[in-house]
Formats: sequence, C-alpha cells, structure tokens
Amino acid sequence: MKKKRPAKPRRPVVETLERQGQRVVMLGDGTNDAPALRRATVGVALAAHGGGISAEAADAVILADDPTRLADAIAISRRTLGIARQSIWAGLGLTSVAMVAAALGHIPPTVGALLQEVIDVAVILNALRASGPGRTTSTASGIATAENLLGGKALQAELQPDPIQTSNVSFTGDSGR
Repeated sequence: MKKKRPAKPRRPVVETLERQGQRVVMLGDGTNDAPALRRATVGVALAAHGGGISAEAADAVILADDPTRLADAIAISRRTLGIARQSIWAGLGLTSVAMVAAALGHIPPTVGALLQEVIDVAVILNALRASGPGRTTSTASGIATAENLLGGKALQAELQPDPIQTSNVSFTGDSGR
C-alpha cells in the first residue's frame, strides 16, 4: 500500500509571493488547497469528480484532473476575449460610419435601419466563431505554456507540487498524487 505524504499548506506560500508583488495562479484539486485557491490572484481547481470545496473556492474550474489543461483553458479564454473585442469594435465602427453617412443625408432612414440590422447580424456571426474550434495548445509534453499570463512575460513552466517562480508569475500546484 502506497503511503500518502502529508499535505503541505499552500496558503503561506501564496501570501508570501503576493506580498512580494507577484501575481499568483494556484492550481489545486483537494480540500487542503481551498484556502490557497481563494487567496491567490487566480485560483484554478481541477474537479473531474465534482471538486467540492476546492471548486467553490476557485475562480475557475477545469473539469479534468489534468494540470496541463490549464494552458488550454488560457488559450480558449484569450481567443474568446479576442473575438469578443473584435466584434465590439467592428460593430461600433460600422455603426458609427453608417450614422455619419445617415446624418449627412447619404442614407435614407429605411436603408439605415436595414443596414443596422445587417451590421448586427454580421457582428453576431463573427462572435459565434468563439463557440467553434480554434487553435489548440499541445499538452502532450506535460508542459503548460501561456503567453502574457496575468500580464507577465512569455512563460513556460512545468507543473510540480512545489512553487515555481518566473519573472512576474508564480505557479503552485498539487496533483494530489
């Protein structure tokens, strides 16, 4: 029978790193991780089997017990936010141009209303791209990779039970095994 090692408290590590001005991503999957998940700048729970209190304490929940999925979650969120921003700016820009043209008398009111509907549909169709497949992050090597995570520099960190410090970002994770 494999002897389970006692859990190390993570919250003091998170607090120390934050006092030093670091932004901390805490990745955890157990009840003992909940205080650190709550305290971290961003807490991410691995909760393939419900997660319990760690899922409640976290800012985000990954429904798999694979720490390398964090890189995928970051890539999906960045892609989604990029598409949302693109849709917002395209909608505002096209609508502004149409309003100026209408105010100068180049577009009659009925054509302007129809044009506004076309712009709305185009922006909605563009936003729907976020629900489709995008570029995926390879996690086969067990390395989590994210660019500009929490405003930090490009980062490549192997997830381990002990904290990993980079120039602007610190990871601390526990695979629970």
